[in-house]
Amino acid sequence: MDAKIQGIQINNAWQLVDPSSDCKVIGVNWNFKTKLKETWETDKFKARHIVKGYTQKKGVYYAEIFAPIARLEIVRNVIAIAMTKRSSIYQLNIKSIFLHGERNEDVYLEQPLKYICQ
Repeated sequence: MDAKIQGIQINNAWQLVDPSSDCKVIGVNWNFKTKLKETWETDKFKARHIVKGYTQKKGVYYAEIFAPIARLEIVRNVIAIAMTKRSSIYQLNIKSIFLHGERNEDVYLEQPLKYICQ
């Protein structure tokens, strides 16, 4: 949880403000997951800071958002091309990539519990 909040703060992804009375404030939640090793031992604990998007109404509180993901067919094709050209493939995991998206409107979220600032 601390790592997620630090990523948000380092990237200046939010400002603490008092929303006006006509703003819709969206709730937030935490999603926790325990990652296991192949031997079923605990590897690490993961926390995801999520927005309660189900409280929004289409066309009222948000615009359409697209989150690109790689389809399995594309991954297979890239691997096949790399093999035929005898190339190397590297994997990269970027933490907090969602912080680099562009928004055209203001979004007001509740502060996550345990991290409430005054």
